[in-house]
Amino acid sequence: MDIKDRETDMDVENHVEEMQEKKTKSKGREILSWILYLAVVLMIAFAVRKFIFNSVLVSGSSMNPAFQDRDQVFTARPLIIGKNYRHGDVVVFDPPFEYSKKGYFIKRIIGLPGDTVEIKDGKVWLNGKVLEENYTSQDATESGETKSFVISEGAVFVMGDNRAKGASYDSRFFGEIPMKNIEGVVMLRYWPISQWTAIPRGKAE
Repeated sequence: MDIKDRETDMDVENHVEEMQEKKTKSKGREILSWILYLAVVLMIAFAVRKFIFNSVLVSGSSMNPAFQDRDQVFTARPLIIGKNYRHGDVVVFDPPFEYSKKGYFIKRIIGLPGDTVEIKDGKVWLNGKVLEENYTSQDATESGETKSFVISEGAVFVMGDNRAKGASYDSRFFGEIPMKNIEGVVMLRYWPISQWTAIPRGKAE
């Protein structure tokens, strides 16, 4: 083999090495781009869940008939809603300390700041008038003795829709809850699919 042939072989080997090196770098860049892409997607998903929307599993029957055990719902976070809560809004919230091990509670807002809520004669009274409730499990609301609550600034009074005796632990028993405890307003039931329903907000005052 003469010197020219040897140089040609070396050129071919160098070219092959260069091609392999380029392929390796290209693969490395592709892997890095996928990692960055996934990181961005995860960050966006985290931000959406933390600040905009969240998915919540309904546990128990306290909101029957509107919601059933194991329903899954989307809630709009307070960042979207602000403190513009309405009578009739269905909210998910951190319960008082003694109930915290049960996880989030889901209830309906009955009273807003400044309201007077009374439970008497099997009815809910709001600011001196019987509250019309077409969402409850029964006409009578279990109350025992007459109870009256004046709702503080920055708080709400909540109740479950299931008004059978012992069916719902709510503000009748643990009092009003601070608005800061609210994790979101229920906007959509997405599971089971057969029960897919947009949940209307409460009545605007």
